[in-house]
Amino acid sequence: VIPDIGLTVTASNVKGDNGTSAVQILVQIRPEHLGFVEKDGRKKGAIEVAVFCADDKERLLGESWNTVDIEMTPDAFAKFQTSGLRYTGKVPVKAAARFIKVVVYDPGADVLGSTVFKIDPPKVKK
Repeated sequence: VIPDIGLTVTASNVKGDNGTSAVQILVQIRPEHLGFVEKDGRKKGAIEVAVFCADDKERLLGESWNTVDIEMTPDAFAKFQTSGLRYTGKVPVKAAARFIKVVVYDPGADVLGSTVFKIDPPKVKK
């Protein structure tokens, strides 16, 4: 776990859009160490978000890599400073995942955050 960028993760196994397995993920990213530049009266920046989903033996089942461009008005930036940034998505996986690793990198500020989230095993109906 790398704490430069504060992260809170929730995740669950779900069905994907075409009925296949997926992991629904929500990452709350704290704003304290993210870097922004002022351009044309707006705050601009970008983060890279990588999500890795693994089984109970930590074998990779699926992954996602995304760059998120951020551009805010001064009012939106003021709100962002208190609420942070929410990143959501679905990651296709080969089977139900048990571990999720999230890595967030801000190239503008050269800071990194990572965390691991454990998903409870599916309930077996008796």
